[in-house]
Amino acid sequence: MEVAASAVETNGSVLDNFSIEVTDMDFANKARNLAAITYVSGYCAHTELKKLSCTACRANLVLERDIHVENSDIIRSMNRGGLKFPQPAVVNAVVTTEIVLDKLRSEKYATQFHGLPNQKAALLTLTHNILDDSNDLDVCDSGHSPQLVMRHILSAATNIVLNNYCKTKNDQLVLKKLTQKRKMKTLKH
Repeated sequence: MEVAASAVETNGSVLDNFSIEVTDMDFANKARNLAAITYVSGYCAHTELKKLSCTACRANLVLERDIHVENSDIIRSMNRGGLKFPQPAVVNAVVTTEIVLDKLRSEKYATQFHGLPNQKAALLTLTHNILDDSNDLDVCDSGHSPQLVMRHILSAATNIVLNNYCKTKNDQLVLKKLTQKRKMKTLKH
């Protein structure tokens, strides 16, 4: 993963093609999905803690208490006692990843983004560059840098949002084929 991300970083022409800015309005538009984003953020923090096996990073990534999010039915229904409640920096990283993907799949960038050989590396690098200025994580007692920890969190978030995007696109294609098949059937009769 690091090699692929580095390849995109060094190829400045790829990143120059995407002048993506994340605004406060983008965050406001994601507010209605905050409960689901928080749940995904908790999963990203959980995967990071499994990768690093670092107790010092735990305080950087998760809260020891429950959090209160409006419309948090999804969190309550999924919690069986072991759910991780992420720090705001982790939630911010996941929200930013979603926003960047939304912009990449917009009409302006979709053709360029879909034509890239490694969309994950591009999304990961663009998001990491946006978050680099506002990284709220601290260096842990074991010496894990905030950039390393954030890279792992963003990798998990990128996998999730791209997986969801691919499933949505596939579902749309299947529905389109079904609709066309149904139309052809009615035209034949």
